Amino acid sequence: MNSKIYKGYTYAILSAVIIGCMPLMAKYIYADGVNPMSLVFLRNLLALPSLAILAWMQSKTLKVPVKSLPSMGLIGIIGCCVTPILLFSSYQYIASGTATVSGTLTASVSGETFEASFQVTVIEAADNLYGHVLTDLATYNGYYWARLYPMLPTSPDMLGTTDHVMYAEEYYNGKLYAFGYDPNIWDGPSWSLFVMDPITQAIESKTLMDESFPFVYDMTYDYTTSTMYAVAGPSDNDSELYVFDMETGALTLLMSTEQFFMSLAAGPDGVLYAMENSKENASEDDWFDPWAPVEMGNATLYAINPIEGTIELIGDTGVQCNMLASMSYDYDTGYLYWTPMFQGGSYISSLSIVDTDTAAATSLGTICASGAQVSGLYIISEEFPEENDDELLSLM
Repeated sequence: MNSKIYKGYTYAILSAVIIGCMPLMAKYIYADGVNPMSLVFLRNLLALPSLAILAWMQSKTLKVPVKSLPSMGLIGIIGCCVTPILLFSSYQYIASGTATVSGTLTASVSGETFEASFQVTVIEAADNLYGHVLTDLATYNGYYWARLYPMLPTSPDMLGTTDHVMYAEEYYNGKLYAFGYDPNIWDGPSWSLFVMDPITQAIESKTLMDESFPFVYDMTYDYTTSTMYAVAGPSDNDSELYVFDMETGALTLLMSTEQFFMSLAAGPDGVLYAMENSKENASEDDWFDPWAPVEMGNATLYAINPIEGTIELIGDTGVQCNMLASMSYDYDTGYLYWTPMFQGGSYISSLSIVDTDTAAATSLGTICASGAQVSGLYIISEEFPEENDDELLSLM
């Protein structure tokens, strides 16, 4: 196989990947108020200088025969005007979905055949992904709300600060429910239930919990049972599954677990996905020493059936996580987002997507410039599952 064919394959792969990324980038541009007509016009206009520079660098002429102008005009109208306008307009009405490009390259060298397969997947990113930054490792500042961008997690939008440490947040029916505590209070009750605006994080109500209130790691709303669940524990090295009363903040124990779950998210089928941290796989002496030079296991994903009271291991994520993290399920794309962070000589953190069938985690990149610990991940989906009031299941 000669170099020209290799170039042909390479150019085809690159163009397919770029085309697959266009709908994802378009959705972010539309969010800023740009319409399809403006996008197509500016895309073509801004490309002209680059094309002129490339032609000059390659000593190519831009002259064309007069007799070719009608044909070129027709190609321009159909291919560069009508087609992209229809394409970019479609992104306003249908999900951009997932684009996957796969193939196999084969070459023969000195009588031997070599074959290489490739697959490039471009996913649809969550549009409204939010979280609470406990620590920004670049500045060591924290306690602020952020909007995260899966396409560029290193550059989140800082939305506002808070004087409370927020550990568990979940969106439901236009409200954001969160548990947090005042780090300046050492004696007496400090945990509070906050009900807030999910976009501005403005506090609408605050309810102080009693001194015996457990440590709440994460919570999630299950639309199949109209129930808010939480994983919490009386100490910082164990957890149990609770039902959370959104009006009073009360937690009612639903089931005890042998695992140490710190992240929780409900899927559309009523399954609760729970993440067990890496430090549960280490020896007990190392639980309280994150800097210990030991080989720690990876975080593992479980499926909880709260109706039947069962817990089933899905698998190993392939990622170490020994600090508090959070998960949230995106009903628009079907992806499970996770914010793992590992401390062991240095900090490693990322925004990741977890495969709910295999538990394999794929990193989308570091959160903030140098990493960040993010709790209370939540997503405001465009379409949440409908609640079936006729088939609500009694958990208690």
